[in-house]
Amino acid sequence: MIFGRPDAPGQPGTGLDAATIDPASLKLASLDGGTWVLRPQQNSSGRYDCVIFDVNRDGVRDFSCAFKVPKGTIGRNETRAVLRGMTLAPNPQPVLGWDFIEPKAE
Repeated sequence: MIFGRPDAPGQPGTGLDAATIDPASLKLASLDGGTWVLRPQQNSSGRYDCVIFDVNRDGVRDFSCAFKVPKGTIGRNETRAVLRGMTLAPNPQPVLGWDFIEPKAE
């Protein structure tokens, strides 16, 4: 989940419009030494399994993509993951966030 945000008062261009995120640029990876890198899921026609909607009801659109994690990908000692990507042209900007993960025991 990537939360959109409005521009800060008097600072145009400081917000994030979720509709400008390029799903093809997204990579989810370990921050704890794992070597896995995941891309968003795609359907049979190549469309990304991503949606844009106001998740937290703050009046700003948010971005959510599904990632398929094959069994055994994430180690038990891994507790953090990072999501990197870019917004679309004409003014591409980096998108970066991390969060805690909780691998399930097999």
